[in-house]
Amino acid sequence: MNKLSKLLYDKANLRISLILSLIWLFYLVLFFVPYSSTFSVANSEVQSLGTSFGFDSVMVMEFLEIRSEDQIRSYIGLLLNWDILFAILYGAMYVAWISTLFKSMEAKIGKLNLIPLVQGLFDIAENLTLATLCKHYLDEKLIDPNLVKAASLFTVCKWFVAGLVILMIFYGFLLSVFKRFAKR
Repeated sequence: MNKLSKLLYDKANLRISLILSLIWLFYLVLFFVPYSSTFSVANSEVQSLGTSFGFDSVMVMEFLEIRSEDQIRSYIGLLLNWDILFAILYGAMYVAWISTLFKSMEAKIGKLNLIPLVQGLFDIAENLTLATLCKHYLDEKLIDPNLVKAASLFTVCKWFVAGLVILMIFYGFLLSVFKRFAKR
């Protein structure tokens, strides 16, 4: 992990961070959001379980019961394909930004530039668990409470780490701005 962290600090720069941000944004707008509409339900409180900050069995049942089998299969497709690629893309983008913004502090903060990878891993674990949960529902018309708890835990962990990552990036931007003004 030390070598990977160092490599990312060495290679990351503003140009790479901006390019990865544009790729992430284009992917979100051109692929991810349009595909998400294939399982959306008008006036539904929850359009995707992964966007909530945790959930329980009642919420999962409500989510699944108002969708057709095709919509649930579409949701499974999103979880196993599009959303995993999404996690990889935002993970790479966040790693690039943190590595760029904290490059001068590499010796002090060490491997903290790899934290976005933890967020991505929680997201992928959430996706795999939710896909299994949805497949079980399609087969049995029941949900496994243990899968609900596991998926909810992965979701909460993903959002907690996401908050840390966003705070780190915001702090890195503030440091960069203050450094520029201090030089003047």
